[in-house]
Formats: sequence, C-alpha cells, structure tokens
Amino acid sequence: LNSAFWNPKNAPKSRAKKRLRPMIGAVAGATHARSMRFGGGGFGGFEDDTSKQQCIFGVVAVVGFGLLITGLYYTIISTTDYRAELVDPYNIDVKNWTELYSVQMRNSTFEFRVLPSNETAGTGFIQMESSEAPETMKWERGHADLASYTPFRFVEQGLPNLNLTYDDSRDVFLEFEVRACYLASCNNFMIPPIGIEHRQIHYLNQKMCHNHRGFMFKGVCVVLQVLLSACIQVELQNTAWIMPPEHNGGCTPSSNWSVPNYGLASSNVQFNMDTFSLTVRSSHDPSVVAQDLTNGQMFFGNSSHDNLVTGVICLVLGTLMCIPCSVHTCQRVVEIRRLKKYTHVERRPSASSSPDLHVVYREDTVLEDGYAHSQGSRLAIRSSGGRDVEMSRVI
Repeated sequence: LNSAFWNPKNAPKSRAKKRLRPMIGAVAGATHARSMRFGGGGFGGFEDDTSKQQCIFGVVAVVGFGLLITGLYYTIISTTDYRAELVDPYNIDVKNWTELYSVQMRNSTFEFRVLPSNETAGTGFIQMESSEAPETMKWERGHADLASYTPFRFVEQGLPNLNLTYDDSRDVFLEFEVRACYLASCNNFMIPPIGIEHRQIHYLNQKMCHNHRGFMFKGVCVVLQVLLSACIQVELQNTAWIMPPEHNGGCTPSSNWSVPNYGLASSNVQFNMDTFSLTVRSSHDPSVVAQDLTNGQMFFGNSSHDNLVTGVICLVLGTLMCIPCSVHTCQRVVEIRRLKKYTHVERRPSASSSPDLHVVYREDTVLEDGYAHSQGSRLAIRSSGGRDVEMSRVI
C-alpha cells in the first residue's frame, strides 16, 4: 500500500485512483496501528524476534517429523531379520569353501599367455602365483555373525614380454588363453577378448569436458578409459576348470560381472603393461559370493535388533521435538484468532463525486504485557460537500 499510494513514482494517474488514495491510505494506517502486536507487517507478519522463533520452531518440527517417519520405518522392518537372510547362505558357503573348494584351488595351478595379433607377437605361458592376502569388508567390522575364512586365489602382475605397437586410430584387443591343471589333469580355455582402452570423443569446451571427466586433446574432448586389471571366475567340473556360464566371467557385480577393469585417464596415456594384473578366483570364493549377495556393497545390512533400537531412538527424539512445536503452534493460533480482526470499509455510491476527500482517524490504545493493544478506533471518510460519510468501528 505504501509503495503504491504514497510513493510519487508509483502514484496512480487516473482521477478515480487519486480520490481512493487517501481512503486506502487511511485503511493501511489503521491496519498498521492495529497490527503493532504482530510487528507492523500487516496481518501476516510478526516481530523480528517472533519471526526468528517461528523459523526455529518450524525447522525443529520438520526434523522431528522426519525422525518420526524414520523411526516408524525402522520399527516396521525390524519385524523381519533381513540380515540373517543374507548371512546364513554366506556362512554356508564359507564352510563349503574351507572344507572343499579352497582345497581344490590349492591342488591346482594356472598359467596364461597372450595370443598373437596384429599389434603383438604374444607371449609364452606365464605361471601365476598363489596369494593368501587377507580381504576385509570394512562395513562389516565388529559383526561376529560372519564366519571367518582363509582366502586363496591366483594373481600375476605385469606382462613383461609383451611387445605392443598400436596407434589411437583403432581399437586394440588382447586375447588370453589359460591353462589350468588340477592334480594330474590339465585343460585350456579362452578368455573373451579384452580391449586395452575405451575412447569416447565429444565436441565440448574445456569446462564441459572436465565435467565429463575427460581431457582436451587436439581440440576435442576425449574420455579415455585404460585397462588396469582383469579378474575371472573358474569352476571345477569333474577334473577340468572352466569359466561358469552364470555370470559374464568377472568377479564384481559393480562392472556387470565383466572381466576387465578400467580406469579413467587424465591425459592421453597408453596401456601400462607393467602394472596390469590378472586374477583367477573360484566361483565359490567367499568374496565373490558376498558381492553377489550384497550386489557389490559388501554389507549385509543391519540386524533386526539394530533396526529396532534405531527405530525407538528416532521415535523418542521425534516425539520430544514435535511436542513443544505443537504446543507453540496451538498458542499462536489461539493468539492470532483473538487479535487478528479485519477492518471493513464500504463507500456508498453518490450522485456526484468530489475530488477532495478528508480522512479523520482516531484510535485508543492501552499498554499491556509490553504491547500496544487497540481498544477501539474510528475511521471517517468524508467528501468536501458533506456527502458519502462512512463510519466504521474497529474492534
């Protein structure tokens, strides 16, 4: 109202609006004076301190309501022990691994070679070394319901005799042949061809290229993924080691069980033959089984007791946060309904309108509890000719 009717720049141009300007200004003044209890901001505002208080209670109420919903969710899911549904088959596999499958791996040997191609002459068979390096699931530390085991796998680091020549204009694939021996029986099988890099070209500027985790090369954006390692699963059928058909042959579900593992390059680098590693695991390896059960997260979830405790804590905290907010809201609603009264002014139509209007306003107030309360006010709007007199009582 102030900006529309009292600012000369925003003043209305028509005569009708000029005649209404003092009338609406008087109503705005009455509203402003009568709403001092609420901070002078009209019927919807509050004092600065009260506004801050309202914001604090609003945030607390939202957080408390969220805690109640979270607590209710955890309380409901605590009725079913989802963790046990994953831990039980894992522990059974660990038992079978210790008694049977790890013995099969220890009684076996693995060799591999790179087959000749247009880019390389290949290599001879390379003996793979066994490894018992421990593997920990960091999210499962402190849980005593998981059975322990001794890992066993075959790992070979580097391809020292591989002479590889290629350029950036074509894709290069490596073909591996694996020779596996169990006791006195040996057999060979092939690994699907593995590309040494994945190169994508985008016509982007430098900033957008960085967002795509690429680099600028010869005026274009290149997203380059270079081969880092490869891992395969093997399964013993009769006396022959084969790659099981259930998965794509890889060891982790995060890569859709693919054999190769790639890493993003920050520059136009080439495949490093010295850091490449090939790993052979049993399909019954507890690490592979755990990734299959947990979809690569290596976390079996919370127990039923943990979910119940979490749900109870969230419900208690949410209730404690919502109670004062509810009480405060009820108090404010009662106070606003008691003090929030509107002033209604009507103007009778007259035969002739006068360009001059005189406004007479009076209000009686008393001081109570540090606030100015309106005891009553009168608003008179009169034309210079004595017509169109309106009186309104403000309670």
